[in-house]
Amino acid sequence: LEYAKLLITHHPENWNGYGRAAQDLVALKRFEEAQARIQAGLEKIPNQVNLLTIATDVFRALGNREHSLEYAKLLITHHPENWNGYERAAQDLVALKRFEELKRFSRMVEDKPIKKDLALVNDWHYISKAGEEAIKDIARDCMHDVIREFSESRNILIPIGDFCFGAQFVSDSGGRQHALPFDWLFIKPHQIQRIVENNFEDFIDPSYLQSRYPRRQCGHSIYRNADFFNHHDPSREPDKSAFARRVERFTKLLSENHSDLLFFNVRLGEKSDDLIDLLSVLPENSKILSFVFLGHGTYEKPVVKHPRRNVLQIVFRCDNQNTYFAKNTSYPSRYTDGRYIYCPYSSNYAGSLLGHILSLSHS
Repeated sequence: LEYAKLLITHHPENWNGYGRAAQDLVALKRFEEAQARIQAGLEKIPNQVNLLTIATDVFRALGNREHSLEYAKLLITHHPENWNGYERAAQDLVALKRFEELKRFSRMVEDKPIKKDLALVNDWHYISKAGEEAIKDIARDCMHDVIREFSESRNILIPIGDFCFGAQFVSDSGGRQHALPFDWLFIKPHQIQRIVENNFEDFIDPSYLQSRYPRRQCGHSIYRNADFFNHHDPSREPDKSAFARRVERFTKLLSENHSDLLFFNVRLGEKSDDLIDLLSVLPENSKILSFVFLGHGTYEKPVVKHPRRNVLQIVFRCDNQNTYFAKNTSYPSRYTDGRYIYCPYSSNYAGSLLGHILSLSHS
């Protein structure tokens, strides 16, 4: 950041300084300063393509898709030959669930004499249709009532495996209030049960950690998973101290709360016994909401199951063949083929339910 500021000072006509400063400030979570740097750059170099692109990134980091969309539209207006603006605008419309507008946008892009990714444009048409159906089905099935009755306005949503998409869903829905120990782990509920029972004694004990340095990953010998910490390495700083704080935060939540904890699980197979067993080490009256994503070929309305009073499981039959993302099974987004969340119907359905839970707690 210091050198980016020097770039701005000595080369004020160069977009690089403003752009790099904004990116560094986002990484430092100094979002208001990042916005100010981008705005200063755009005032000095109006409508510069890289600055407009970074501006969308800044507002996405803030979770402000409305403002990201504004800059994506400026990209289209001032750089109509650049595919980046169209792609970002479509992504923002999907995130905002403005599916009718996405449909019109897709038709407009089809008619433009530019080099385009037709597979993506076809997906936008499909996503607009599937997303609209998901929102209508939620209303028809009164699913918000089901979720409200189950959650009872619990205001803390805690990810508990089976992998990192639980934390991703909570984050995408704007509900990640705390960094907690199981957020981004490849971990099963029966392992969490053991960890809680033994008061985290072996969880980040250095003698059991299997660092994969220089990669920021770490296995665990007791839990027999080389990817246990798939996005962190608690055998080294700064992750070592960060996980110690997360464990302390988690144990404090469990000790101070007895009725308002809602745990959230995401998995790829139908199973609930281990979730029921996990309840035995959680505070009394805790509840577990579990989303199950199954590859099915084409999407269907999800099935709601209540294996126990305090466990609600929603099973999604997902589209694993009709989109470019699903066919390639490698694009890092929120849709599913049964292994990753690529299905536009299920993704919007699930995201809307979590959003409803969070709106209840805020009210």
